[in-house]
Amino acid sequence: MIKDYVYLMNMRKDADIILETDISNDVKDKKIPRFILQPMIENSIIHGLDESDGKIHLQAFYEEDYLIIIISDNGKGMDSLTLENLRKNIVILSSYGTHSNKSGFSSLGLPNVYERLFMGFGPDVEIKIDSTIYKGTKITLKIPKHRGEDYNMDY
Repeated sequence: MIKDYVYLMNMRKDADIILETDISNDVKDKKIPRFILQPMIENSIIHGLDESDGKIHLQAFYEEDYLIIIISDNGKGMDSLTLENLRKNIVILSSYGTHSNKSGFSSLGLPNVYERLFMGFGPDVEIKIDSTIYKGTKITLKIPKHRGEDYNMDY
């Protein structure tokens, strides 16, 4: 579905965004909750790449007792102040519920992803954001294994 989403975004803006994937075989058939990857890919396209040409890399693998998902881009990156504010806002907005944020749709994506994963998998869920100005951004999700089941949930 993510490949189709990037394809549609490329058609919409006549961009050449390349999606590279590196999904380990033991993760390929696992399901994850809806709308976890799409907001992060959208952020890479809109904010990181400014809806122009670039690369997005999607990785997924197991590491010990966690599913690790990494989305990185080679976009414009963020300065340290912007990055720190984003990190704080994810925790603050998700702790109040993203529905209470009135500042605009674009700020809802990552807090919503974190909030939904936290509700489904508890406090061991981690989201880590690293960014270097003019080099790109990398988001890492660390999700605890879910009793050997798929990661899909009804919300």
